[in-house]
Amino acid sequence: MNTLFKFISVPLTFLRDYSCPMAEREAWNRNRAAILPVTMPFAFFALSGKFDFFSGDEDAISSNKFYGALTGILLIPGLIIAILIRFKTKASSGPGLLISTYAIISFVMSIAWISFTSDCIIDLLRLFGFITNLPRPLLALTILSWGNCLGDLTADLAMTKKGFAEMAITGTLAGPIFNILVGMGLANALNIFNSPKPFEATIRLSIYKYDVEAEKLVFDEQSVLPLVMILAQLAALICLLANAMKNEYNIHFNFNLLNTFMYCVVVIFLVSYSIIVQPDL
Repeated sequence: MNTLFKFISVPLTFLRDYSCPMAEREAWNRNRAAILPVTMPFAFFALSGKFDFFSGDEDAISSNKFYGALTGILLIPGLIIAILIRFKTKASSGPGLLISTYAIISFVMSIAWISFTSDCIIDLLRLFGFITNLPRPLLALTILSWGNCLGDLTADLAMTKKGFAEMAITGTLAGPIFNILVGMGLANALNIFNSPKPFEATIRLSIYKYDVEAEKLVFDEQSVLPLVMILAQLAALICLLANAMKNEYNIHFNFNLLNTFMYCVVVIFLVSYSIIVQPDL
């Protein structure tokens, strides 16, 4: 099993290392640092989805030509920088300015890698839903959401065991707030700006939709899942505030049981709703 995993991890690790710069002095590698200025432009455009090698339409071909030419232009200064890094830096330690610059670029390239892997996960999830014929909201509610939070869960548990409970609580609240405000806000903003009239575009946030044939508002069954999740989040935050005010801002054990019970009830309801009421989603 480990050997099979290496066939996947080793190529991906190699591509990541030679497209994403090192961000720490301890990770300095002069040969790798000299190669990165040449590989980063193509890697950034490829990870951002600017190249489309599997489509034959004119827009994809013109986009490939444009970004291919741009990559070729950026290759010239990249080669010059690569030569300077290779022959003007020490093998044991890198210049402070270069390390700081690489740290900033590493942040940008990390976002590009996260975006690329997220697209791959979504595609695999859609493929899994197509094979199993399970509703897409059900997959998003379980597999996608659990996988998205496993890293935070592990970090929060580790911090709590080491005695940093306040830091763990802050992380559990700050993470979802960032995802909701920045993630959803940025996605909706880009969706609006891509519309023909961005300054007149709106996003419908209602449990009703307009039926053109009936010429009236009808209940939108697809809005039940996000509506219940929003209400459940509000209920959890209200319970957290009430618990903190009652116990002098200390989290009581009963609150943890209440939260777990609330989550189980919400998930069971939504899973049942997705399978029984909306099997065609």
